[in-house]
Amino acid sequence: MDLPSFFRLDGRTAFISAARGHLGAAMTRALAEAGAHVIVNGRDDAKLAAFADALRGEGFSVERAAFGGGI
Repeated sequence: MDLPSFFRLDGRTAFISAARGHLGAAMTRALAEAGAHVIVNGRDDAKLAAFADALRGEGFSVERAAFGGGI
């Protein structure tokens, strides 16, 4: 997607909770495409790691923080 320069998020960080869900995955991808460094969150660390690795493989800046709401 070619975004207008006024929507670029280069140098910004976004935290996405429930990043592997339908909406979370779409928001994660959109923010990454806009240039943000994204921190993805979810309860299943193995699935979250695979998701983050796939995004990194596409050239996006991603890290993961797995923890759930059972605190």
